[in-house]
Amino acid sequence: MEVYFQEQITLRERHIQQHAKQPRSVKTIIHKFMLFQKLIRWLLEQMPDLSGWEMVQEEHIHAFLLTLQPTHRELARKDLYQFFRLGRKKKVVTHVPVMNLPSRELPRTIEPLTMDEQKALARLIRDSIYSQPEEAFLAALCFYHGLSTSQIRGIKTGDVDVERGMIHLEDRPPVYLLAEDYLLLEQFLLKRQNLPYAKRRSHLFISNQAKFDEASVPEQYVPQRVRALIGLTPRCLRVSCFVALSARYGPQYLIEAFGLSLTHASRYGNLKEYLLEEELKQQKEEFAELSRQLGRREKQHTPQSHEKKEEVKHADTVSEVQ
Repeated sequence: MEVYFQEQITLRERHIQQHAKQPRSVKTIIHKFMLFQKLIRWLLEQMPDLSGWEMVQEEHIHAFLLTLQPTHRELARKDLYQFFRLGRKKKVVTHVPVMNLPSRELPRTIEPLTMDEQKALARLIRDSIYSQPEEAFLAALCFYHGLSTSQIRGIKTGDVDVERGMIHLEDRPPVYLLAEDYLLLEQFLLKRQNLPYAKRRSHLFISNQAKFDEASVPEQYVPQRVRALIGLTPRCLRVSCFVALSARYGPQYLIEAFGLSLTHASRYGNLKEYLLEEELKQQKEEFAELSRQLGRREKQHTPQSHEKKEEVKHADTVSEVQ
């Protein structure tokens, strides 16, 4: 445990020295140690006959992983593999009781909306522009632009560039407003200016509860407003947005347009299959172009061959007559 702790601290210091965007956090190290402590307690309670790490087998690790939540098992298995691998490298343990297997994809916990449901949702947002402008604007940001609740809560009035038609965000590319977004934003601002302390508040979305300049709306504010209008969560709208765009343009579009990581984008579409489909599509187009070129060449040579055949036939006829 001490060796692993020193390795994690060294890794964190290296990230800080190299100015990494997301260095290894102390919170992550603490979570890993809590996992190892849970494993040790489980082994002591369930396997009291084990006298040391050299007696721990793969079946013991698998039995421990079954006690965890399904969504946490893969991450825990990777952490345990790194833990035992480091111990073997430092000659603290004799073997690694966890196999280095590829990560298994878990089924989706939230299914995207169908095409009919998406059309109905778009009509509902359009019909609610004047009656519920704030709720409709929040739903549009989630459904059309894939914004999360934390990203919406962090938007400030200075981030909105009406002239250029965009909303600047810190951790992803800007949001480019649609024609319908302008109308939603206009109606929302008319409602916002009637709230108390609106001129002194820096955040775009505010409530009557928070009166300080730098205080954003509560964490449940956005989900409650969106659910009140359409009966769905912002996460469901965000998943539907990414799945639809990935199906049409590919997962690479999510990386370039929304700033998603490679791992995050692969959740909404298989990047390897998409690249393979693109390669097959390109080869198919090249083959079709080659077939068209060969077809044009055959058409050019066909009249000449036909004329030669006629000449040969005519010569044979003349020779027979003679």
